[in-house]
Amino acid sequence: MPLIAVTHLPIVFTVGPVVGLGAMVVAAVTSVPLGYLYETGRRSVWAPAVVHTAIDTFKLVVIPAAAIPTFSVLIIAMSLTVPLLALAVPRRLLTPRSSS
Repeated sequence: MPLIAVTHLPIVFTVGPVVGLGAMVVAAVTSVPLGYLYETGRRSVWAPAVVHTAIDTFKLVVIPAAAIPTFSVLIIAMSLTVPLLALAVPRRLLTPRSSS
């Protein structure tokens, strides 16, 4: 988890300390639900990859400079909340049944 958070350290220098620290917190916190999805999906990277891609889709939108602080806080909040919802789903519903 700390190593994943550190990979987001350059954001501190490119976008600013508030957004950079938010990105590091998001990376650290979301590593738990992404790991959960990996384990319950029979060690497949597909579910965590789709969630990670969904988190990063905001990069496709051009935001006016005046809205960047508000938008950044909104993205951080959503990027923390949505992946954590995966932990609310019981493991038995996420684990594929073996064919007998």
